Amino acid sequence: MIAVEGSNRPDQIEKLKRLKLPVTVLKKETFDGMGEWVADLGKALGEEKLANKARDRWDFEVRALEPGTTTTSIFLELQSRPLVTIGGGSFMTAAFKRVGLHNIFEDLAQDYPKVSREAVMKLNPDQIWILDLNGDPLQFEKSQREWERLDSLKAVKDGHVRVVKGDDFARCSMRLLNALKKLK
Repeated sequence: MIAVEGSNRPDQIEKLKRLKLPVTVLKKETFDGMGEWVADLGKALGEEKLANKARDRWDFEVRALEPGTTTTSIFLELQSRPLVTIGGGSFMTAAFKRVGLHNIFEDLAQDYPKVSREAVMKLNPDQIWILDLNGDPLQFEKSQREWERLDSLKAVKDGHVRVVKGDDFARCSMRLLNALKKLK
């Protein structure tokens, strides 16, 4: 069995171990550590050679994502009610930083904190992205219109409020790296 720190509760993992079931516990997935995470997973599954190739490809692709000299501040909406975003613990914060995007809530320790619209307004991001995680454009376009009514925001003034296909960004995977390349 394979468990992941942060995804599986410690009490669940301990219960499996008490039942004498073989459990491999992988570290929490992080953007910078994803290559090693894949290698560890491959080792646990007995597929080291394949996993090492995947790790090498990941590491190569990440190195190719050198950021530009400018930094753009970004707010990423994962959910509108309550308003949920990414914090400093999310792999997305590190991924965006790699391409010159600064998460306005990177100082929050939680991976996916609840925040207020007032807090977003105070931090006044250059861009607002609404992540479409279920393929229902009407729901996310409604959220976009709500943000666009707040015309004091820099992102609104500059026309940088948009709905983004969530599948590309929601997982720490090669799909994320390909999406990040398109941002450059």
